[in-house]
Amino acid sequence: MTVRDHLNGTHVAGERLRQEPDGFEPFVAYLRERLQEDPHVWATALYDEVLSLGFTLSYQSFTRGLRSRSLRPHCEACSGVKGRATIEIEHPPGEEIQWDWDELPEAPWGEDAHLLLGSLPCSGKFRGVFAESEDQPHLIEALDGVLRRLGGSARRWRTDRMATVVDPKTGVIQPSFAPVAKHYKASVIACPPRRGNRKGSVEKSIHFATQRFWRTMTAETMAQAQAQLDRFCERIADRRPRPVAKLEELIGTDAVPAFLAARERRRPTVADLAGLERLRPLPGTCYPATIEAYNTVGQSGLVAFEGNAYSVDPGLIGAEETAHHRLGATGVEIVSKAGILLASHYAGSERRLRRAGPGASGRPRARAPGSLQHRGAMQAQGQPAAGRYGPGRGGEAPRRLRGRRGCRVACLSGPRRGHGPSGRRASAMSEDSIYQQLRTSLAYLRLPAEKLPGELDHAMKNKLGHSTLLARLLEVEVAAPRLGTRPVSSASAVYQHRGASRTSTSTPSRLSTGR
Repeated sequence: MTVRDHLNGTHVAGERLRQEPDGFEPFVAYLRERLQEDPHVWATALYDEVLSLGFTLSYQSFTRGLRSRSLRPHCEACSGVKGRATIEIEHPPGEEIQWDWDELPEAPWGEDAHLLLGSLPCSGKFRGVFAESEDQPHLIEALDGVLRRLGGSARRWRTDRMATVVDPKTGVIQPSFAPVAKHYKASVIACPPRRGNRKGSVEKSIHFATQRFWRTMTAETMAQAQAQLDRFCERIADRRPRPVAKLEELIGTDAVPAFLAARERRRPTVADLAGLERLRPLPGTCYPATIEAYNTVGQSGLVAFEGNAYSVDPGLIGAEETAHHRLGATGVEIVSKAGILLASHYAGSERRLRRAGPGASGRPRARAPGSLQHRGAMQAQGQPAAGRYGPGRGGEAPRRLRGRRGCRVACLSGPRRGHGPSGRRASAMSEDSIYQQLRTSLAYLRLPAEKLPGELDHAMKNKLGHSTLLARLLEVEVAAPRLGTRPVSSASAVYQHRGASRTSTSTPSRLSTGR
């Protein structure tokens, strides 16, 4: 640099011109647009994104480039909360788990997401489970899923004053939640009002999961989000470095060098500290709470329930039904307003994946419910079914399977083995249930309701089988006058009866048997 260059202002004293191209400059446009879209996204998340785009500099050079170019917009709300006084609370290993909900807006599946996180404050390890809502049954299901992902439970559970766990005014545990804590052998401690720092570990875990996972998630369904969250916790969250002083508190100063040398690290990770926490064993099953959801049967004869669709008889289209699922069980029951069991299916693969831990199989345990509904609709129209043992495939079912895949209308011909001295189940074989099940089939049989009680009495008195009973009902159907319709010939009536009777009495798949 000459005196003339200095006087002309073409060069500044103390600054050297860069000889090689700036590795940060090609990414400035992308980072400026990304930060305008989301000013609060973490630099670590942005660094992962630019690495996939070909960024070659270190993380320190990346953050220096963000600060020197002032790419992050100013946020007045964030700048006013820094510098508050805090205090460190001792957390012995395996002594406590902190719980809290994370409400995540604008989920890709069309509504706000509810994520329950449980954090071990000693090591910082956390796990989360997505739930449909924050009511108590969904809380229990998500809580069990978090505990099984953590590998055990702790002696104490610390929560804020969520109404499903404690009374918000008094902090006393809810009577409905006390059996849950007893089931997992834990005591519940509620934080004082407006004292979120008492559970700072889970608060920081929520902050970390929101910034590092939720803002960069690519899932489109809740099941995909759960699978991505499990991978994120194992591959990123568990590999965060922890201070060496924390490891010295757990194993002693003398054992630290050997511990780190065996793992070829200079600092322990979250997974290393979590492996030193001894958690209590979990019970074999989840606490048996019951999840209920009210929904309307669609035009395809399917009832939507937590990301899956379950079939019912086509005659119930437009009716409002209730879906029941007992935690720890594998089935979902569809029940009418009167409490009548309409269908029973295996729980869908999405629900099993959310309940189970990472590595669980998503293979459905039965065929898709849509095929059941389509088969029932074809039978209701008098068309032959193409079932496994129907006229289209395989003919009649083998003798060993008869009665297991058989009709929902209980057999009236005599006692059956394995059903008690009366030969009938109290819930499915009583006269009331038979009457109600036949009554739901009136839409297919076009049977006058006043004829049904007399036919049932006659069948019980003479010990008629269901085939004979349906034949008598067919005679009543053909003899019943129809206003505004032509007389039905016997051949067409028999053809309609065969399709309708199969629809109202048979369940062509093992999904609806509840096994």
